[in-house]
Amino acid sequence: MNKRGDIPTALIIPVAFALVFFVIFTFLSLNGTFENSGRDISGAIAESSIYEQNVQVVAIEIFHETINSGSGELKKKYQEISQARDMQIEEEGNFFGKIRTGDFSIQEKDGKYIFEVKGLFVKSEKGYNKMTRVFDIKEEYSPGTKRDN
Repeated sequence: MNKRGDIPTALIIPVAFALVFFVIFTFLSLNGTFENSGRDISGAIAESSIYEQNVQVVAIEIFHETINSGSGELKKKYQEISQARDMQIEEEGNFFGKIRTGDFSIQEKDGKYIFEVKGLFVKSEKGYNKMTRVFDIKEEYSPGTKRDN
């Protein structure tokens, strides 16, 4: 008689029990961490979006205020106004740093003013999840016209 299949056949039942216990242990040890992780990811995405929108709104408001002030040196006036609005919020990224160092442009072209800042970022952290959003701001404005929000 051939006895080559006796050992593998005898191991089927213990291996099956070991796998069943491993699966049960895994399900019991998760404790819904996937749900919390998903919530953290969604929170980080939403928070970074809010920070980006806030930076864009503040940048454009300061730009309009600068143009409407009638000051000759627009870049310097923009820096002065933004310095007063800087609340040192780390999550709002490098916007105010770029303004302090003069890494932006304000140009006048055909009666319109063009404001541009490149390479901005905002960041958000929820649990172990970190989100960084990179974007640019470019705005055109003609004094005396209403802007759309």
